[in-house]
This record gives sequence, C-alpha cells and structure tokens, in this order.
Amino acid sequence: MTHLALDAARANVADPRGSFHWLDLTSEPAPATYDTIICNPPFHTGRASTPSLGQSIIEAASRALKPGGRFYMVANRGLPYEPLLKTHFASFETLVERSPDAILIVRDGRIDYANPAARRLVGIPDQAALTGRSALDLVAPPGRARLAGLLNATHDDGTDIRLEEQIVTSDGQVVDVEITAFGFDGGRGPVVQLIVRDITLRKQMEASLRESEERFRRAFDDAAIGMAIVSPEGRLIRVNESFSRWIGYTERELRDETFQQLTHSADVALNVGLWRRAL
Repeated sequence: MTHLALDAARANVADPRGSFHWLDLTSEPAPATYDTIICNPPFHTGRASTPSLGQSIIEAASRALKPGGRFYMVANRGLPYEPLLKTHFASFETLVERSPDAILIVRDGRIDYANPAARRLVGIPDQAALTGRSALDLVAPPGRARLAGLLNATHDDGTDIRLEEQIVTSDGQVVDVEITAFGFDGGRGPVVQLIVRDITLRKQMEASLRESEERFRRAFDDAAIGMAIVSPEGRLIRVNESFSRWIGYTERELRDETFQQLTHSADVALNVGLWRRAL
C-alpha cells in the first residue's frame, strides 16, 4: 500500500503543530475530533470508479467533527455525494456554484448541469433552459467537430484535455474561451466535466503583442540604416539588410560573429567600454 500522499503532506506542511497519521477511514475511526476537516476523497480502486470510497470518508468525517465543525471536500460535481452530505450535515453549499469559471457537466453529449458562471457566460440564466441541450450548440460552428472529438477522447483516467475555442452567447456575441475537460463516473454512467474560462483579454493581449512585434520587425528589416541585434556576449543574433550591404557579408555569414571582430582594432577598446556601459 502506497503512503505517497502522507509523504507529500510531511514534505509540504512545515508547521510544528502538524501531526501525520495513516488510517483506513473506511474501517478505522479517526484518532480525535476536529474543528475543521479538509479532504479530497478518492473515488477509484485502481482504474475502476468506486464512489463508495468517498461516501465512506464523508460518513467518517461527520463522526470526527466537533459540534459546529466545518467539512470542506473537493470532489467532482457529478459524483453521488449530495444526498449523503444532506443526511450527515446541518447545511452545505457547493463551491462550484460560486466559482468564477464556467463549469458544465455533460452526459452523453448533453448538458446535465451548468453553474451560475456558465449560465452568465452564455447569457442563459435559467438552468432548465440549458439542461438537455447539446454541448456542441454552445460552440461556434467551426469548432463543433473539435469539441465532439474532445468529448469522445475524454476518459475516466484522471487526465484532462484542453482546447481553445469560441462560444456563441444567446445574443450572438462570440467569446474566446479555453475549455478543460476530464471524465469521471457520475454514478449513472460516465460524464465529462468542462471548465470554460473566458480568455478574451488574453487573446487581445496576444494580438497586441503580435502587432507590436510586427511593427518592430518591419522597422528593423526595412530601416535605411544598418541595425543589428546583439547578445550580452557581443555576438550578432540578427542583422538587417542595410547592415549586410554596409558590411559586405550576408546575415548567415555574420551569425555568431562578435561586434569586436567587425570593429577596427584601434576602436575595439572604446567600443567595448561603451558596450559595457550600455549593459
């Protein structure tokens, strides 16, 4: 039996108040009662989905909490945990409802659940209006085949797949998004969770950077005076056409030469001094 999770906890928790215990919570009682319990319960035995493992840990946590204690759990939205949480805890809320990222659960290609952020992103506030719709309907037509391939390629093996696409909102706006997908057993068969992040700002910044780089490239390549890009060691990385004509060598011939090698011997010391000041 592996203790890697416990070893990782020892490596990452430096607080001297911490203590570490190896327990099988499906059969052994917790050593004490606690004000707060945080967990990410397993739901696999090997590669087989076993949601009962997480259910056993929820029950063990309810017994180990002090009155008024808090239980925080990280789990896939589609796992069958909510009935058990309602049974064992006075109240509970799913943080996925408060997530700033859009989260959708897709079963057999159709939307089974969309959190508030997802409903805001697509402009459909009513959960019922989204439930049952094809997930492909949310994506701009050129990307539907890619999203279908993503859904088909997602398996219940703990890995995720990412894709950049464009979605179409209810009022026809096109939004650049990054979609992260991973599969799991939702208790009623395999499902896919999609985390959809608006990357409009990132795309705008990338476009601005490309435009800036293109302006620099044109200013460099088309300049009437000789220009060179030189490494901190003094080696020529790139030269423009004017520089090549002026010096009488092609860019390929100049590559990896140093500016000192191209400088008249009487001027090397002066140029090196200016170079060092510039650095």
